[in-house]
Amino acid sequence: MSPPQNDQDRLHQMLTDMPECMYKYRGLEDAESVKRLERMIVRGEIYFASPTIFNDPLDLAIQPSFEATNLQLEAYWTDALKSRRPTLSEVEIKRKVKKFILSSKTKTGRQQIARVHPESIQRAGVLCLCANATSTVMWSYYGNGHTGVAVRFRLNEAALPALTPLILWRVRYRSDFPLVN
Repeated sequence: MSPPQNDQDRLHQMLTDMPECMYKYRGLEDAESVKRLERMIVRGEIYFASPTIFNDPLDLAIQPSFEATNLQLEAYWTDALKSRRPTLSEVEIKRKVKKFILSSKTKTGRQQIARVHPESIQRAGVLCLCANATSTVMWSYYGNGHTGVAVRFRLNEAALPALTPLILWRVRYRSDFPLVN
């Protein structure tokens, strides 16, 4: 199979690799939690939390690595610009990619990337879903000590238009911090 060519192809492949249903555990410990649940069910609104309010301050504490080849850097920055700035022309993308690659080869450029990278992560909104509706650990932590609810979401082709602007990752818990190369 050939690699995915665009956002729709990538999302289709991700959905193919994911379970048909995912669950959002919600506690009902306060009025705001109940309001978020109501907005989720009645209006179809989903809250994307800032990593700054995560219960573990080390979540998403990912440090960049600069061990990539020029080809890897070009692929990364091209993909990043196309997904984040879809109105840029190919010429403008190539110019910016060249600038990013040159910058990542200097001490000053690396320091700037190392500073900006965590800031950009902290500006992101995060929605965590679980493939298992009966996880004791998830109910304990995110279902308010087994007193909340788990809302089921179906991830299928009909969901593609809503998911297109999003980045989907499968969480893999590790004992060491990953490096973003």
